[in-house]
Amino acid sequence: MPDEKPIIVQTPPQLVGHPQVRLVKSDFEALIEQKGYRVWHDKSIKCPCSSSSGAANQSSCKNCGGAGWFYVNRTTTRMVVQSMNINTGQKVWSEERLGTANITARDVDRLSFMDRITLLDSVSEYSQVIFPKKQPDTNQLYGTLRYNPTLIYCVFLYLAVDQKPRLLVEDTDFTIDRNQIKLLGINYNTINNPTISVRYTHLGEYTVLDLPRDIITSQIKDPLDFSKSKDVQFPISAVGRRSHYMPDRNDYTNDNLFDNSFNTDSYGDQYDQQFS
Repeated sequence: MPDEKPIIVQTPPQLVGHPQVRLVKSDFEALIEQKGYRVWHDKSIKCPCSSSSGAANQSSCKNCGGAGWFYVNRTTTRMVVQSMNINTGQKVWSEERLGTANITARDVDRLSFMDRITLLDSVSEYSQVIFPKKQPDTNQLYGTLRYNPTLIYCVFLYLAVDQKPRLLVEDTDFTIDRNQIKLLGINYNTINNPTISVRYTHLGEYTVLDLPRDIITSQIKDPLDFSKSKDVQFPISAVGRRSHYMPDRNDYTNDNLFDNSFNTDSYGDQYDQQFS
């Protein structure tokens, strides 16, 4: 462009007698493949249901359920997940320090803020309190678990401060459908604002919180012309937190959210080629 400002090019230093050490991309990728966990990677999308005035996302939105994020194009891959918790020894403890992990991924598995990483070969436990609501069409009480449970350990129904909670029995007092728990029988409908506690196992899940090494490139010899070098993208590093510690994490109180995944064969070609 004629009005473009001139660019000053700095003179490179003298490198005679200073051999260059080059990184080997295949070594990094071999480490991830051999030592990494098998995971699902769900890409996060900021939901457009918010308004330009800065108002919060709409709670009735069928895309994000009011959380402000929805997820697309689940991919099975491998990632290294380590340092599962920040060392709190001799430091002030707080819940903000819990459930933090370092995640290393190949450059083709582009990570971004609020992406979801699910470890497929691990099991974790979680306990939460649920406030069941009535379904408008059936009047059946139901609640939503934070994760899809792999095994229910116990479910207790709160009765009163001076009474023991009632231990509920699966298939007799409640059923589980994905992350939905439904109370059976009409007796529970007579309880005002029922509260239940659930402890269950689930697949380990992290949400990307930060990307301290989002971009890392290094020069390698061009395999087609060894007299030249070219820049290559190397594996990236992110910081994840257990999803239930994330403030923007959706409770999924709406189990009928749309699946917005799309075919990347044509639309995503240019995106993928940036990192190949």
